[in-house]
Amino acid sequence: MREAVGLSLLYVVFTAASATLRHFKIGTVDPMLALILLAGATPMAVVGSHYATVLPNNVLEIAFALLAIGATATYLGRGRGKDEAPAKSFSRPDAIPRYRHILLRRRRVKNEELFFTVNIFSGLLLGGCLGIVAGLLGIGGGWLLVPMLVLVMRIPIRIAVGTSLLAILGPAVAGAATHWKFGNFDLKISIPLILAGIIGAQIGAILVARIPSIWLERLLVFLLIVASIYMLGQGLKFL
Repeated sequence: MREAVGLSLLYVVFTAASATLRHFKIGTVDPMLALILLAGATPMAVVGSHYATVLPNNVLEIAFALLAIGATATYLGRGRGKDEAPAKSFSRPDAIPRYRHILLRRRRVKNEELFFTVNIFSGLLLGGCLGIVAGLLGIGGGWLLVPMLVLVMRIPIRIAVGTSLLAILGPAVAGAATHWKFGNFDLKISIPLILAGIIGAQIGAILVARIPSIWLERLLVFLLIVASIYMLGQGLKFL
């Protein structure tokens, strides 16, 4: 499991970097939001990676499953058709309250201009959680960060997807470096996976701009359910 964690983080570094470049061109990345998330995530990724080397494998697998189940339940609990609510609610900048810790942001995706707010404190907190998850479980954390950005910070889902890719780069690099230190890598296995991931990341980034938001949400929920069932089964098998 620890070797898989290290390999996963290395994979995330390259695929996220590839996808981020494409999302920048599309306009679905908010650099300021990503910077805030990175400030909270990067140092905590080192902490998570350290504990990943001492915790039993089944504990890591069960933790992954519980996080996936929680994210799925949160998504399903908010009901259908609400993924576009943040973009519609903040379509006018004068309708948004102004505070020092809340930033007004604007992004243009194709022909649509989106206004939304970024709470600095919430961003740092979510970033810290992202870093721990990335280092501890060896995953980018985007699957957990995207629903939290939408539900907690009310970020439009397309912006949440693109920005999360940039945000996970920091903790992924920090976590991968820590796992490299502990020897949790096999470069012969890593190289073909990374090459395939880079190609897939480009295709996925293009599809994000074309697929309706509600279908993006459904796809994420499906993947979360599959991952949680598999990892929970693996973790409970060794109890």
